[in-house]
Amino acid sequence: LLLLLVAAPPALAAGQVPLGNPMLCGSAWDAALMTMSLSSLGITGTVTSSLFAGCQCCNQTTSLSLSNNSITAIEPDAFVAFPVLTILDLSQNNLRALPFMWLGLSNLTNLHLSRNRITALPDFAFQSLLRLGELVLTGNELTQVSARGLAGSQLGLVWLGQNRITALAPGAFAGQRLA
Repeated sequence: LLLLLVAAPPALAAGQVPLGNPMLCGSAWDAALMTMSLSSLGITGTVTSSLFAGCQCCNQTTSLSLSNNSITAIEPDAFVAFPVLTILDLSQNNLRALPFMWLGLSNLTNLHLSRNRITALPDFAFQSLLRLGELVLTGNELTQVSARGLAGSQLGLVWLGQNRITALAPGAFAGQRLA
């Protein structure tokens, strides 16, 4: 009989532990798919750019998953190390608010923010995401969509199900291509 006990990794405080080391570009990174998965690692707190300091493969990563952690906030420049990122998955965290802008993500096409605790969309929050085509906000705590929450973006698909939306401001989807 062989008994193997594996201890879970300790929670990583996003602002304190730089992940830009061999862990990121080793087991967390799939070179063939150019994807990085940092899901279910117990990352807590605010994600800042220092989390990815020294990351050698970030500039080639097209898909990043930070899902199923305990992230509470995102700094606007948190993902500047990922210039070719097209998919960002921040679902199943504890985000209550979003940054007022997203720096360095000019190639982002898909942003997954489902199952967080987001209560409102900042005015023009997605304006800097010029290629964003899909925004997933399912299962949050949104109660309204303001006239400027999606302003400045050219989204093709917005998922808003399983929220508590009781009001859509006139013009909330102005400038959007609706099908």
